[in-house]
Amino acid sequence: IIDEKQYVNQISLCEGSIPNTGFSAIMDCLVHEPKRMHISGITFFKGGYLNDYEGRAKTEQQVVDFFNRVNSHHHIGKQIRAFKKIFANNDFVSCDDYIMEVLEL
Repeated sequence: IIDEKQYVNQISLCEGSIPNTGFSAIMDCLVHEPKRMHISGITFFKGGYLNDYEGRAKTEQQVVDFFNRVNSHHHIGKQIRAFKKIFANNDFVSCDDYIMEVLEL
């Protein structure tokens, strides 16, 4: 559970999109001003998905389309842009190579 103001700030950073739970957890950690933070395991559905996600999709694009249609309040592209801002504005944050590739950094 996070503070309402923090939640509103997260939505604002994500351009009106509601961040996924994992993304929101990362943003919550940042509020506590860590000295260093390494992030790994986030895929933004860029190949790091189960082939039978929800039993309806076979390709990455089908997963993204399903996710955006069914969970339209979570916009993957907006969350990627928000994550890029976080990464650019916090020099104590590092990411694994996979995330760097997804972010095209």
